[in-house]
Amino acid sequence: MKIGQIEIGKRPEIVLVLTSELNDMDKLKENLSFAKSLKVNFVEFRVDYLENISKLSEILDILGDYNFYIIGTIRPKFEGGLFPFDENRLILFEQILEHPSTYLVDIEFKSKIVKEVIELAKKIKKYSIVSYHDFEKTPSAQEILKVYDEIYSLNPSFVKLSFKANSFEDVKNLHFAMSQRDHLKIYMSMGEFGAISRVDSFIFGSIFTYTFTQSPSAPGQLDLLTLKTILKILYPLF
Repeated sequence: MKIGQIEIGKRPEIVLVLTSELNDMDKLKENLSFAKSLKVNFVEFRVDYLENISKLSEILDILGDYNFYIIGTIRPKFEGGLFPFDENRLILFEQILEHPSTYLVDIEFKSKIVKEVIELAKKIKKYSIVSYHDFEKTPSAQEILKVYDEIYSLNPSFVKLSFKANSFEDVKNLHFAMSQRDHLKIYMSMGEFGAISRVDSFIFGSIFTYTFTQSPSAPGQLDLLTLKTILKILYPLF
């Protein structure tokens, strides 16, 4: 499938996660220029890090000016983010989706508005990611597949799973579970043991790998230059 002009699933796509630099315009533009020089196509706009929400449209325009494909995320506190509310996000998601450079939004499976956001994205002819995070553990492969199938039944564009790996066995279990599902998906193991999944999950169908230039938004993320260097070595088409 294609997102914009990008053929998804042909190679790992790097997603630069924008967090604290959103509040420093010079640093933001510096990081965007660096990412563009490394041929990054996607950025995740973590709106929950934005200190002044009135700058939402301005930031979206800047990201569009750099020709990035935007993933809009407003991560709430109950899923490791900074945004204090749940239902209140719906109007912001609508504003994000209406921007021409926004191609995807990320909404949590546990959110009360998950179905509304999926339908909103479909209505505007954009893509939805429904995400699930466990910052403490990786469950059994059977439990992972149960969560995956529950999310998939909501008919989002993509399912995203992220679990804390407390051993390499946890990473292996997640890979095994995800190898049982043929759909395009997004998944990773978090933490020190999970760092390897940032570069090898593509083998089992994960389309995105997330990175940073300022500070990591999840444990185990590799910085952009390191990630790019490793991927160029491992993947012939990169």
